[in-house]
Amino acid sequence: MKETDKRLFNIILEKEYLNHIARVLKKSPIETHKRIMRLEQKGCLFNRTYYDNGDIRHTLNVKLNKPLMHTADLKLTNPHEFKFIALSDMHDGHRLADIRLADYVYEYCLQNDTHVIINCGDFIDGSCGDTRQKVIASPSEQLEHFIAEYPYERTILNYINLGDHEKQTLKQTGLDAAKVLKNNRPDLVPIGYGFSILNINNSQIFLEHKGCNVEYPVLQNQIILSGHSHAFAYNFYNDNLKIKIPSLSYLLYDRILKPRFLEVILSLDDAGNFNNIHLRSLSIEDNKVSVNADIQMELNFKSPKRICENLSGINYIEVSRQKKHTKVHH
Repeated sequence: MKETDKRLFNIILEKEYLNHIARVLKKSPIETHKRIMRLEQKGCLFNRTYYDNGDIRHTLNVKLNKPLMHTADLKLTNPHEFKFIALSDMHDGHRLADIRLADYVYEYCLQNDTHVIINCGDFIDGSCGDTRQKVIASPSEQLEHFIAEYPYERTILNYINLGDHEKQTLKQTGLDAAKVLKNNRPDLVPIGYGFSILNINNSQIFLEHKGCNVEYPVLQNQIILSGHSHAFAYNFYNDNLKIKIPSLSYLLYDRILKPRFLEVILSLDDAGNFNNIHLRSLSIEDNKVSVNADIQMELNFKSPKRICENLSGINYIEVSRQKKHTKVHH
């Protein structure tokens, strides 16, 4: 092992955060991430722990556990609140897409002390659809463009549940968008194709993208963030709260007809259960961000039916719970 690799390996063993490691090495976090990926290619495997302040900690994977395909974890600095941005269906490469819209999202995050973005899929247009509608025809070039042009901030993480456009691209061309993201950007964290489980301390959020034709268990007592509809809506069904995430593009299918994203603030009780949600639907128009819906709801999901993934698939852990839903509109 080269001396530079030994130094990096030893710093990682000290359980330092990625941003601190980058400062010690006098490199950017992206350059440091790529060096860590090269260490992994040489056989040094690491587990990653993500924090809602945007930082990442690596630990040596001494058990050589195989990574789970649809699960990611997030540690909260404040155990009673989780604030994040939800967006979806950017379709980079399509003529009605505009990756510069993400600049407004990042500006909003920085102004509001928000460090986590959840992306519900179709961040590239991929190999699907009418080629005449694409300004970037090649899926690989779309990915290169997204990685190069999507904003970067060392204190902001993006969890990405890949959609049907990424899945079809993988099926038709063999291009694995999840792998490309993982190799090039530490802040772009792919979770799964079609559906994902995000463990947040003792709670969970389920991410889905319709159109992927993947099977997952019937959900109960879950918050579900759903991509693919290009429209904002929410409803309770089967004891779940399902929130459809609007499109951050000009491929718009609802009455608002503006690129939008959501600000979500979840409150947690002392047991780590979600008990309140505050949703803001934010639209981008005339170079500014405006609020077009502001909704608060009491949840009180007591001990929801937890879902766990292992190497044999997705399983439930049976637990009891009580619930109450009260909507408060502002």
